[in-house]
Amino acid sequence: MKQIKNHFILILALTSLLICAGCITDEPAVKTTAVEIPEDMNQAFEDLSNDIASIGHNTLSEMTDIAKDVGVMNTHDDITHYLSDYYSQNPGLTAIVFSDALHGGYISVPVMLDIDLSDYSKQLTEQDFKDSNGLIIRTNVFTKYHGYINIYYKPVYTKDGEYHGYLAFVTDFYSMLYLADNLGTKRSYGNYVCFVTDSGNNILYSSINEASANVIPKESGYFDRTVYIPDVKSEKGACQYTSRELYIYNPSVKTEKITAWRQYYYGNGKYHTIYLVKELNQPELNYENASALNAEDMIYDVRDAFNYASVYGKEKCIKHINSGYYDSLMFVVDMKGNVIAASKGRTGENYMNNRGVYGYSYMQAAVNTAEQGGGYIYYTVPVERTVFPRAAIYTIGVIMPIDNSCFIYGVITGAADAIEIDYNMRPDITTLSRALVKDASVMGIDYVISTITDNGKNAAEIFAPNLTTDISDIAVLDMDGKLYASVVYPELAGDSVTGLGGLYGGSFTRLSLMLAKAGSGFMTYMLPNEDKEGYVDLYLAMVQPINDEYYTFASVLVNSFEDLLTPVLDNVKLVE
Repeated sequence: MKQIKNHFILILALTSLLICAGCITDEPAVKTTAVEIPEDMNQAFEDLSNDIASIGHNTLSEMTDIAKDVGVMNTHDDITHYLSDYYSQNPGLTAIVFSDALHGGYISVPVMLDIDLSDYSKQLTEQDFKDSNGLIIRTNVFTKYHGYINIYYKPVYTKDGEYHGYLAFVTDFYSMLYLADNLGTKRSYGNYVCFVTDSGNNILYSSINEASANVIPKESGYFDRTVYIPDVKSEKGACQYTSRELYIYNPSVKTEKITAWRQYYYGNGKYHTIYLVKELNQPELNYENASALNAEDMIYDVRDAFNYASVYGKEKCIKHINSGYYDSLMFVVDMKGNVIAASKGRTGENYMNNRGVYGYSYMQAAVNTAEQGGGYIYYTVPVERTVFPRAAIYTIGVIMPIDNSCFIYGVITGAADAIEIDYNMRPDITTLSRALVKDASVMGIDYVISTITDNGKNAAEIFAPNLTTDISDIAVLDMDGKLYASVVYPELAGDSVTGLGGLYGGSFTRLSLMLAKAGSGFMTYMLPNEDKEGYVDLYLAMVQPINDEYYTFASVLVNSFEDLLTPVLDNVKLVE
């Protein structure tokens, strides 16, 4: 009975898992040999399933407690402060929404302004919860600014037993596991590529941060050119095979791999499958063979495809790119992240949840850039995608909209030395951002502004004492783009900074405003390196709204890179 209960908890947790979509190539099926599941992979299965079950159990347990506490509160202010405090201590949560059936209206933490709350809050009734035994879960819910997320709903009752409404926990399980400091750092399954699929072969979760809301194609057997997923019928097993890898520095390497799987049944003939992929002879990275796509050639190809679409129409441009005409890595993507053309690889994938190594949704940034008329995005990706990434390289996306429904997306990968990933960057700026919001709520916005103004960079230690990352900027702005405090730009306090631009044009302040009004998010921006000519600095930032008037901005320096675009843009413009 205990085992059945644990499996039920596991399934509740697994239904909330998501990932982001990656490329799948047209490769012939590989030859596989059945093998026993290695003991280290057996241990990894146990650790991963236990952690997933634990996160799911804790989420549901805490939702129950929070629902009880909210039910006895009398005012929206009391509920808002209570939910804000919980939110500040749980960075894996994307948002919390309370729908008040007694008094009407919503409470959202963080505050969400320029979005439709119906994305996050489905109109539910007390009877809906009675029919579902008190819990409703929606998975793969697409939202404009947060991609594909999952939502848990729990009913709220007053102390007299009257139906008060419901709580909605908006979750991103990838973030929850990442921020729990488990994946890739301390747990045994961090040594493997991890997948969780449902009975329809839909990927619910993966440790590869480029791959979500996808279906693994059974006819190919390849996922992201590195993983062979067999069409298995047995509850558990393993197979060994030879795979051609996607090493950026070693593009023709072949290695031996093992894919192992276990199925977890939860009744009615349905099941989840956990896959682990082990590489037996992972080669050393060979930097001598490093090669980068030429930035000038990429911009030329993107412009050429744009001109082709202008002359011959969108549909012919899609066929043109799909034919393999261009050597550059180029896609046509719609505004929901669906790939409808690709110069290399397979179309039909959804890339909206594609993440850089710090969890930044760069495809969402590409969509936002296309809506603004085109330009560039910047991020870092793993050097290789076979195991949980330990190294990353700087990448630029070149964006040109074809029309208001889709855009051309080209990729420039730098050949600079790989950087070592700092796993504390994302958790630290998340913790700091939420501490700023919490202190603004409890102590007042003036306290946050004066603390930043009086202490500069040292203010980070005051707001969040246990950070391990060197924070670059802490700022407070209003929803009109006026700056009130900043570590980096203290002299601009009191001024509108909507024109504060990054490298290669565009305003990173406007991007932060968009994220604040959408209810928080991560972004990257780039500035010239002040000490080394010909180099640029890439920053990762988190934006959190305090209320409907102010928001916070916290950033860290990811690394400095050789400037790939300035020499090119002096001679070649994206749009002439």
